[in-house]
Amino acid sequence: MRGAVKIFNEIRQRKLNIAVVGIPKTVDNDIGIIDRSFGFQTAVEMAQQAISAAHVEAESAVNGKGGLFEFLDQRLKENEHVVLVVVEGAGQDIIPRTYSQKEERDESGNLVFLDVGVWLKSELKKWWDREHPGELFTVKYIDPTYMIRAVHANVTDNLYCTLLAHSAIHGVMGGYTGFVAGPINGNYAYIPREDVACANNPVNTKDHNWSWDYEDILLPTDEQWPFLLRFPIGCFGICLGLSSQAVLWHNLATSPATRFLHITPNISFLIWLLALAVLIAVSITYILKCIFYFHSTLFST
Repeated sequence: MRGAVKIFNEIRQRKLNIAVVGIPKTVDNDIGIIDRSFGFQTAVEMAQQAISAAHVEAESAVNGKGGLFEFLDQRLKENEHVVLVVVEGAGQDIIPRTYSQKEERDESGNLVFLDVGVWLKSELKKWWDREHPGELFTVKYIDPTYMIRAVHANVTDNLYCTLLAHSAIHGVMGGYTGFVAGPINGNYAYIPREDVACANNPVNTKDHNWSWDYEDILLPTDEQWPFLLRFPIGCFGICLGLSSQAVLWHNLATSPATRFLHITPNISFLIWLLALAVLIAVSITYILKCIFYFHSTLFST
């Protein structure tokens, strides 16, 4: 995106009649602001196949698929195989680099990542030879990078790409330039290139929201405070209705005019108990929803 910003600035400086539009296409899903990037779901699909293949390979090898030392040593003892999945770019701060590697950059100016898989495979072999001399140990490295990037897009990404293309063309025909077309909270928008280039989409593994979002699970995305206010009001109405029914049955059981109906007063007591049980259950649920809502709102990144 930073390179596209430079192209846009140069075109604007030369006052050329050229529109510059960005499409968020990356399997890393690391572009900020937008909901997701084109190609991410296809990449996840293919990565699952690679992981499944690695699992089959691990099961068929003696002490196959080593792991992260003590933890994976325990898993090896339990399962006799381990599958280790490492994200591209992980461990860059612990992999030894030469001076030239520290200064090496790609065309976009980003630091070139060293292959963590090759380094980890070597370290695992050294660890096993040191801790378990003479024991059989097999480490096989599967790099699915090209398998992920060289496949056709799945149905979801095909549709998503079409929507992105339509949004981009509509923006250009509407007279806009220097923007990125992408969805924000499900709505397609035109975002200034500079904002997208400066933003990123990091995953904080120390945050409980990194794998799921309590707010999305417990509350509708389009209504938060109205839901919190309407929830107790509706439940209060239910309890009030049950209470009125209990009073009605009590009056029917005790009134001289309706004694011929032979209504037992126990019915009113049962309805009162039901209303009390509903009130307690609703109160607990409401308190939990409030706790999860404010926790996800205040502590989410």
